[in-house]
Amino acid sequence: MAAYVYQDILTSNKDITLSGSNDVRYCTITFSCELSSDLASSGFIRIDDGDTNTDSSYHTGGDSYETITVSHTVSCDATRLWAVIYMEEPEATDELYFRNAVFSVDYYTRNVSGGCPCCGSFTYDPARPSIQVPID
Repeated sequence: MAAYVYQDILTSNKDITLSGSNDVRYCTITFSCELSSDLASSGFIRIDDGDTNTDSSYHTGGDSYETITVSHTVSCDATRLWAVIYMEEPEATDELYFRNAVFSVDYYTRNVSGGCPCCGSFTYDPARPSIQVPID
């Protein structure tokens, strides 16, 4: 059984949505944070859009902080946008710490030939190529 915490990016930031001018469907999004654990291959992070998800590599253990990063292209059928920190198979005394969590959206990746496959059209705005959201 896994233990996890997550941040619902859609409810915590009004600049990220699944429709309208701030639609992140088909954008590449990145979640990164520093993890620390004494257990190797236990802690990792995930981006979950309700349709698909992508996992990072595991923390290597050793009680030191490592920056873990995962990138994900949001599905056209996305229903949510969660940044998740996981610990697999924890025992009662196992600990996983995290800090400096950041979620970013690269709107430029939606500037595909023929328009976005999710919404049919998209005009890239160079004044707003990406946003970064600190996660509490």
